[in-house]
Formats: sequence, structure tokens, C-alpha cells
Amino acid sequence: MKQAATVQVESNDLPWLPSYHCGEARHKAKGCFLVKARPSQKIFTEEMSRPRSRQRVEIHVTDLGGRLVIFAFVLNSLVGSGALWFVVRRTKLCLDFAVTFHVIHLVVCWWYNSAFPATISWWLLNAVCTALMCVGGEFLCLKTEMREIPVGYSALNNKVDL
Repeated sequence: MKQAATVQVESNDLPWLPSYHCGEARHKAKGCFLVKARPSQKIFTEEMSRPRSRQRVEIHVTDLGGRLVIFAFVLNSLVGSGALWFVVRRTKLCLDFAVTFHVIHLVVCWWYNSAFPATISWWLLNAVCTALMCVGGEFLCLKTEMREIPVGYSALNNKVDL
């Protein structure tokens, strides 16, 4: 029976990228284990039902991992703006739906990590993305609401099948 191995990481150009160790666990169950490591750091692998990080990790603009996280959040906010326009279609409701979406995201992050998010970079990124989603959704909804409503003779000439 194989035991969970100790992994020595010597150099890792992308410390944000998790590596996986596959093998046989202590209880004779095969599976893959998530190993998060920084350069020259010893990590002991353990079987996990889902990967959970007990460390608080700041989101930095200086490294590639932080930039990718920020890009993903901003892209998600822009897609969320389109979803607000498609689903809500009312300018006054965009703030409510954007904040509700991000509160649900907070609850899911809290449950997944088994810890309340306490890093200032996480809160700042979510506040900026909430504002971006709200303003983008309001812009799209307002553009739709401000379209000209056809009235008069030209509107009556449009034939409609009933």
C-alpha cells in the first residue's frame, strides 16, 4: 500500500497554478490530491473532497496569477451587466440585482473556503466589480429604455398578423 508522499517543490514559475498528485491513499482509495506550493516549500498531501485553502492569499497586480484573477472578475462583471440587461431590463433594479449577485458570491466563497474572506484585496476587487456590473447594466438598460417609441401614422401602417 502506497502512502501519501511528501512533495518538495524546487522551482515553480507559476505559484498560483495548482499541481495534482495521483496515487493510492491510506484507505486504499485511488484519487488525486491538490497540492498548492510556493518555491522551496514542503507540502504534505492529504485526501480532500474538494480543495480548500486555509491560508489567506492576497490578490496582487504584480504577478500573473493576480492579473488573471482580476481579469476573470472584470470579465464576469461585464457578462453580468449583459445578464442584467437581458433579465432585468429596468434601470432602477440593476443595483439591487448586482448587489444580490455579489452577496450570493460572498456566501458561496465563505462556504467553499470555510472562512470569511478577510483580505482587503478581495473586498476591494468585489466592490469595484459590483460597481462595474451595476453601472454597465444600468447603461445597457437605459439605452434600451430611451429608444424612440413609434407613434403616429407610421406605427399604424405596420401590418401585424393576429
